[in-house]
Amino acid sequence: MKKIISFILCFTMLISVLVLPATAGQNVPQVTAGTPESAFAEGKDSLIVFVTGIGQSRTFLFDEKYLEPGAFEHGTLKDYENYSRLVAEGDYIDYWNLMYLNFKDAKTIFYLLEVLVSFTMTSVFGKDMISDTLCNKLIRSLMKYHITDENGDMPANVITPRYTCPLSEYPAAYNKSDERYCSKAKELFYNSIPCADAAESRLGEDYEDYLYCFNYSPFSRTDRNVEDLHTFIETILKTNKHGADKVVLVPMSMGATVTSAYLMRYPTVEENHVLRVVSIVGCWDGSDIASDLLTLNFREDSAEQFYHGLMGELITGSSTVPWGKLVMLALRLLPKSALRHLIDHGVTAFTKTLILDTPSMTVLIPSSQYPSLRDKIEKDYVREIADNYYQAQITLKERFAALSAQGVGFSFVSAYGKAFGGYTDSNAFKFMNCAESTNSDEIINIESTAPGTKSVPWNETFTDTAGRELSPEGSIDISGTYFKDSTWYFHGQRHECQWNNTMLALAVDLALGHVKTVRDCDSPDDAYYYPQFNKERFARRLVEENSYLDKFEAYCETNTPTPEQQAVYEKAVAVKNCTVNDPEKDDAAIAEMRQVIVDLGIESPEEEPGKGEIAAAKAITLVDDVVFFFFGAKGYFDR
Repeated sequence: MKKIISFILCFTMLISVLVLPATAGQNVPQVTAGTPESAFAEGKDSLIVFVTGIGQSRTFLFDEKYLEPGAFEHGTLKDYENYSRLVAEGDYIDYWNLMYLNFKDAKTIFYLLEVLVSFTMTSVFGKDMISDTLCNKLIRSLMKYHITDENGDMPANVITPRYTCPLSEYPAAYNKSDERYCSKAKELFYNSIPCADAAESRLGEDYEDYLYCFNYSPFSRTDRNVEDLHTFIETILKTNKHGADKVVLVPMSMGATVTSAYLMRYPTVEENHVLRVVSIVGCWDGSDIASDLLTLNFREDSAEQFYHGLMGELITGSSTVPWGKLVMLALRLLPKSALRHLIDHGVTAFTKTLILDTPSMTVLIPSSQYPSLRDKIEKDYVREIADNYYQAQITLKERFAALSAQGVGFSFVSAYGKAFGGYTDSNAFKFMNCAESTNSDEIINIESTAPGTKSVPWNETFTDTAGRELSPEGSIDISGTYFKDSTWYFHGQRHECQWNNTMLALAVDLALGHVKTVRDCDSPDDAYYYPQFNKERFARRLVEENSYLDKFEAYCETNTPTPEQQAVYEKAVAVKNCTVNDPEKDDAAIAEMRQVIVDLGIESPEEEPGKGEIAAAKAITLVDDVVFFFFGAKGYFDR
């Protein structure tokens, strides 16, 4: 029964939803407009280049009319000046950050109906009548906008825009899709990487002149991304306003795979032009999720979890709303064996088409597992790219040392203290066999985001403590960490950490060279204070655009708050600016600030579930429990 859940895991494995922090900082010197000195510690400007993770770059689908000869005055849809204008004007069919399921194609519907007919026949006759060929056709049609050819090209009308200019020059226009004047590209950047406050407070009002973003499709060729990154860097160094001749790379999540491969391909400073690397939950050595998925290595109780547990949560997106259990009760009408055949064929088609045939996916396999999984990669060019990246993984420590000797700085901002899964977007990872034995940010294990760090399972502590340098709770050992003095750890923080504003404030200060080691910021008396071991934070409503604080300040422009309301506001501001995270204190301050906003009539109170909804939820849960008690992990009609 373990394979039943693997098709869903194939989809969710690709979601990393990685994005990052937003503002904050304590005792941070402010830069004002017109300040002549560089904000960089070296006294000379550099450029900050974010290398995105899965889900941070947007991919656009354009009308095929733009592929016709003469569609543009100059060039084709692939040219920057053409696709950037279409994005700015909202002249596209759709866009996505990870996946786009092609249900609009008649062929997809036809193949889907064929699969359903085959599945029905399998259920009736008890014999597998679903063909691999048919499932391959369905997957290729459903995922047609993500499948690349051997050159790494997607369909011609699918573009992942890349802007070889600073954020300050991202094109703006009247966007007919949004019905307003805006810079669509810039807004999408800040939605994924909300770094404006942190950057402006340190770089001044022209902060966007220093910020660049290297976008790429999560379904691509890693080697081609490396060459594109090299061209990108050389281009912006020639065209930037500040005469910068170095870059600070800020890889996030999957972006670390591109950065690692780039530094292997261009191993000298003269070639790579890198001043510093600031990694934020970077995937430097894959994730155990990838290897468990490709080997169908799921936890022993996965069948029970499918019929009576996590699947209900995955369907509803919440463990507190049980309506997904109705779907699971209905699924029990299907024979277990027929469902297994359907999922087996679907998994085979999906993993081959979008994982094993896609170089950027294969490099997510941990180096310890790659030799045993290598033969699963059938295409020669994909295996060659994966082999090359395996060399990057196993030589990481030596390459880091060689670059350090040339003056390149390395810093790592990581998260740990969680099992795989747990948050709504990553719940499916709870099915992995290694889910409970890992120490991770729910997506990537700590050994990958903080290279050289050792760990015990997330809910355990080291018992053999001799010679170790342990975290406060005792679950990780940093004595062998490659850059022990420039690695920071956030306990309990999930991978999608864009609303932990302390993490991004730290990353910006590291990028500027204001902080280089933990000794620079380990005391409240230091100009910058970031403890090496910190905690999680989810401060979205304090740091997002139009936050609670913004709304309160707007209210105060024409109204006078009570002293109590003002005190709550000041408390929330203090929490936002504090770089020592305290989840209970943070959450309490956010809740108090929300109540003020509600009391002022700015927002409506959250609706409490009605008595009928509560009663229905209890009834569904009871029925589900009773059915599982009598039928166990199988269908109603299975023996």
